[in-house]
Amino acid sequence: MSLQDIQSNSIRGDYMRSIVDKTINEIHDVMVTVFGPNAMDAYITRNQEPYFTRDGKEVISSLKFNNELSMYILKLIYQAVYNQAATVGDGTTTVAVFYTNLYQTLRNYVTTYRREDWNYVVRDINERLR
Repeated sequence: MSLQDIQSNSIRGDYMRSIVDKTINEIHDVMVTVFGPNAMDAYITRNQEPYFTRDGKEVISSLKFNNELSMYILKLIYQAVYNQAATVGDGTTTVAVFYTNLYQTLRNYVTTYRREDWNYVVRDINERLR
């Protein structure tokens, strides 16, 4: 057996960052189409029937990725969207767009995935908002 025959399920480094970045960008690009005053209806299938909607929860729940890490990220954002719908009943698209924008903004400041680096940037952003 050669080293080339060894396979791992470990995802890290630049490869991991590229998957996360691409996943967040894809979710963002889908969600902004149904966001704001220039929103368009999204075409999704529900029960194998065509369906048009601008509801962020429905749109994000229809997304699928062929990568486990991407699906995990999607589930995290869906949880926030779901909680928004359960608590407020509106603003699901806003929450998804907010989280994807927050990630993209933080990614411009922090190039690592160390928790303390992200916490520092989040605290800094919160201070600026105050």
